[in-house]
Amino acid sequence: MTTYNFSVFQDTLNISYGDIQYFDSNLYCTAKYTQPYIARISTSGVVTPISTESVFADAIIALAVYGPNTIYCSNVSGLIYKVTNGIASEPIADIGISILSMTLNADRSILYFATSTKIYAMGTLPPTTPVEFTTGFTNLYCIRFYNILYASVQGTTLYRINTDGTIEETINLSKNISGMAIDNGYWYVTNHLSDSGISLLNNISLTDITTNLLTNSESANIVFDSDDYAYYLKTNTGVTSGIYKSSPAFSLNGGTKILCMNNQLKDEYIAIENSK
Repeated sequence: MTTYNFSVFQDTLNISYGDIQYFDSNLYCTAKYTQPYIARISTSGVVTPISTESVFADAIIALAVYGPNTIYCSNVSGLIYKVTNGIASEPIADIGISILSMTLNADRSILYFATSTKIYAMGTLPPTTPVEFTTGFTNLYCIRFYNILYASVQGTTLYRINTDGTIEETINLSKNISGMAIDNGYWYVTNHLSDSGISLLNNISLTDITTNLLTNSESANIVFDSDDYAYYLKTNTGVTSGIYKSSPAFSLNGGTKILCMNNQLKDEYIAIENSK
């Protein structure tokens, strides 16, 4: 298995980011305590402030990009905002507890957001009242929608969740999972503890594919751009905080089994050479 080095991406060092997503050839990030609270960052490193709104009551954590001019975000007090052309609305929802992660479904008609124990759903056009989608988690950390909703906890479990909120599959892993992403059908996850890194999900085992990450530095969410370069957040304070970018782009050896969606729209582990 090839391993990969990561380096600090442009001028992001020492910024405490809360979330990162990739949309329409750009990265979108929330900064917890530093203006701008939301920024667009091109893959060449050009930073464009999106919102410096003082309406945000607390540190902004999670975001979900509806479009280049429309972004949903949340804060540590449980308030959800809709930011349009850089202007944040008054809160469109308040659930009274910290929201840690957000994601939109495929047609962006449903916004899912997660606390440490529950996942909520609300319509986006117009915003509807949030409803509990599924519950019963412990230390829920990250949710992402691909062909189905996935959730990870700050433990060793990855969940697949049906559109009715029932858990379809539970995948028990060997490391504490924080962020997760699919790139070209291949599953990657980040580990948030002292042996932090990025791992390839191979069947139910994790294979570390990084070589130069510092210990005791928490890795959070991970995204890929259209050229298959990976970006991930370092969430702790100090010199390791910021966005890190992979070099070179990811590739995998033949014979590696990866998680793909088959013709029946179900996830299936197949050899990488048969995935195209």
